[in-house]
Amino acid sequence: MKVILTTANASYIHKNLALRWLYVSKPDEVEAKILEFTIKEDSEKVIEQLLNEKPDVIAFSVYIWNSPIIKDWIKEIKQKVPSITLICGGPEATFLDSQWIDAGADYVVLGEGEQIFWPLICEGKTTSSVTSKITSGTKIAQTDLFYLEQLPSPYFLDMDMPSFHLQYLYIESTRGCPFHCTYCLSSLEEGIRLFSDTYMTALIMQLEKYKPKQIKFLDRTFNLFPTRALQIAKQLNELRWDASIQFECEVTSMAQKLVDYFAYQAKKERFRFEVGVQSFQPKTLEAVRRVQNNDQVKHILTLWSQSGLIVHADLIAGLPYETLELFLDSYHQLLSTQPAEIQVGILKILPKTQMDLTSRRWGIEALQQAPYTIKKTHWLSYEDVEDVSALAFATDKLYNIPRCKTLIVQAFQLGVSIGPILISIGHLMKKHDQLQVKDMIQITYEYFKGVLDENIVRGALLFDLGEMSKVRPSKWIEDSISPAITEIIREQIVSRSELTYDFITRKAWIASAYVFQQHGYQARFFMPDKKISYLFNEEGECIHEQTTRYRNK
Repeated sequence: MKVILTTANASYIHKNLALRWLYVSKPDEVEAKILEFTIKEDSEKVIEQLLNEKPDVIAFSVYIWNSPIIKDWIKEIKQKVPSITLICGGPEATFLDSQWIDAGADYVVLGEGEQIFWPLICEGKTTSSVTSKITSGTKIAQTDLFYLEQLPSPYFLDMDMPSFHLQYLYIESTRGCPFHCTYCLSSLEEGIRLFSDTYMTALIMQLEKYKPKQIKFLDRTFNLFPTRALQIAKQLNELRWDASIQFECEVTSMAQKLVDYFAYQAKKERFRFEVGVQSFQPKTLEAVRRVQNNDQVKHILTLWSQSGLIVHADLIAGLPYETLELFLDSYHQLLSTQPAEIQVGILKILPKTQMDLTSRRWGIEALQQAPYTIKKTHWLSYEDVEDVSALAFATDKLYNIPRCKTLIVQAFQLGVSIGPILISIGHLMKKHDQLQVKDMIQITYEYFKGVLDENIVRGALLFDLGEMSKVRPSKWIEDSISPAITEIIREQIVSRSELTYDFITRKAWIASAYVFQQHGYQARFFMPDKKISYLFNEEGECIHEQTTRYRNK
């Protein structure tokens, strides 16, 4: 028997851990192969490649981002070669099992499939966690994690080695979620299960051999068990190579020892945090069964951001009782903490969640197919949703990719209502057929110079342009520094570094700018190739030196 395990990932950098767990749990007599594609690949070529393998079984891992594509694959394959057994699993298939049977799947595995999948195809053994053309599954399966610990590791397969350092390494130390947010599929699961401390320690030791560059933990709440989480974090902090590690955290419940460890002891470039804030409105949080201490959230996000940690914080627009005005209030409260990235999401009505079952109560209209995004609610009109989309676009292009982050933060600190401006900018940018960076900067400049001193706007833009650019952005530079002061600056750089006068004359550039209001008018010396910049006052005296912040963007 030949089995193909396949999916369509969002991009090449991602890989599917669920398929790898199936692969390492297969019986010895079964020939199995993982074939991963991306959602951007040509479907005809994908189907041709799958059929060229001449499989007996094809298993699909289905998620919200690949659901329409895989459904098309299944219909086409079933039409061309009806004899191939087609099986679906994953969250999107689990909660819409009958739809996948109608689309052409022979079986749908509900929940975790490691202990169900192979008995199903090798022995024809169905359980209450399998839906077929004649039976409906009734139970979401959960795998015994002790069983998984006895299997070969899915993390370091030979097939992954050629691209190992080009892709994320996804790791899980727990399964399940303790919370019951009404919009989330995780709320439908029961209980939390942990991989043993012994297993996790051995896994982290294995990392030393393979040295992955980017690691993402799939745990819904990494900090749920503080002592264990701290132990894992300390082990990861000691890794002896340049690795970036991401955790998803719920900071309201975060123990102080974890907060302080990451803020004061851990390597700042080592860890990245995804924090689901979703809203700061008490009535909204209560309606979605989300317990959140807003003051605690803002305190920790501010502390971590000021400590130099990378924090990716999420908001969701479209939740009950949150108007556009209230959503912008949540946006501004989050902006005040200055996280590295702000993700503005629009509510998705995931099938079978409590939000789905009560959607009429909230006046929700949403797409009936994936990604199930809302179109309106009692509190957000169609136009409001479009405004949120524009805000998300502008935030991503100008703040998360920090082309104008300094300007946004400074304007906010000076009392400017940022949300409405970014909505206008976002709408305008989305109208460009071929939006380029120069267009984004020009649009932003024009909007902000109407509410701030033009010198402040120009200086703030230069701050980020200097750190992101490898060349001198001449359009935004005014050569207002006198030759005499320029010469003083160059001589100081030579004395402060190992750089030669000839090198800095050719490679560096200097600009006048209002960089920070509290420092006043400044000259800025940028060394992009050396990832360093200096600030000088009007007399040419160096008052600040720093490593550029955004080089990895």
